[in-house]
Amino acid sequence: ATIQYQSGSGWLSVTPSSADVRRSLSLKVAADPTLLDAGTYKASILVDAGQAGAATVPVTFTVGPPGVTIRALVNDASYQPGISPGSYVALYGQLLAGSSLQVTFNNVPATIIPVPAPYNETQINLIVPSSLNPQSGANVVATVDGKVSNTYLATLTANAPGIFTPGIVNQDGTVNSAANPASRDSWVQVYLTGLAVPVTGIVSVTIGGQTGIIPLYAG
Repeated sequence: ATIQYQSGSGWLSVTPSSADVRRSLSLKVAADPTLLDAGTYKASILVDAGQAGAATVPVTFTVGPPGVTIRALVNDASYQPGISPGSYVALYGQLLAGSSLQVTFNNVPATIIPVPAPYNETQINLIVPSSLNPQSGANVVATVDGKVSNTYLATLTANAPGIFTPGIVNQDGTVNSAANPASRDSWVQVYLTGLAVPVTGIVSVTIGGQTGIIPLYAG
């Protein structure tokens, strides 16, 4: 299956695009309005079944005005895409500010952390529900003043640690920095998010060339 665009590009996908067919096969067609302006878009899906023949399927896709949209979910400390149940996460999108705000993962509400204006137009900070299964994806939906976003498929992992900046505290309780370094043989606390709740597996730390350091506590 191949796609020919008469207007716009990249907004249509067909899965699978090719297959060794021995019996009936279903093709999944998906249209994504995320990067499109309002308007009507046209394309054709060309299906070539070899000796069984070929067919052309016309597609017309109408996109309305901009709405509540989820574009990405990242660890709020590392800003990397790996997220885990119970972790602190940044959701990026558009038209996210409102007086009533909810984000759900597989219909389970997340805990919302307020973001100051004007950043709240494009960002929601939240804590992922810890009850989710890290071995499967989650359908994420944001609702702003009753307006429902697209459904965003988030990939979850059991552990996706990210260290906050600043996120290291010296033994005397002061924030660690180049101007306020930790003393040798002193304790430091490293604040992060993205560890499993409760912690599973062995947690180790690398500091410079020192590897395999086992912390006194990790959670």
